[in-house]
Amino acid sequence: MIENSKVIKNRLQAGLALTLAALLNLTLTACNQSGQDGQHKRDIKPAVKLSTDASHIAQQTYQFLVSAEPLLTTQPVNLNQLEQEIFQPVRQLLLRWNTEVKQSDSVVGDQYTICRGALISLDSWARSIQKQIPGQADKQAIFEKQKNLCQHVIHNPAQQS
Repeated sequence: MIENSKVIKNRLQAGLALTLAALLNLTLTACNQSGQDGQHKRDIKPAVKLSTDASHIAQQTYQFLVSAEPLLTTQPVNLNQLEQEIFQPVRQLLLRWNTEVKQSDSVVGDQYTICRGALISLDSWARSIQKQIPGQADKQAIFEKQKNLCQHVIHNPAQQS
């Protein structure tokens, strides 16, 4: 009787092990096949190479600043456009500044970060308009000053040794 219960116990354990193995195999097969579907396949892109030259992003930032300013100066400001026309591009450019440019390099710190600062001041000015916060004229003045400095830096880059 005791031997019989051991045999039953061993058979149950063996059956359970086979069932788990079959389920695991089935799960892995299903996961592997779903990756073959064209909808779920993702392209793997190489990482962006970090650079010490921020001039390219600074120029793109300045072009955006020039194109975005009229959206905030024409009256009345279309508040529905701000998210798509100002805030999203600002976030994308700031992300590029953070990911594509080595932040520790003195070239970036000394020269082109004023353009990044102008981008942040544009965002601040746009948010003050969106939320109708007092002091919009001050934020606009800060933006215009930084935009002009950005333009100066782009057109007159410091000579690097």
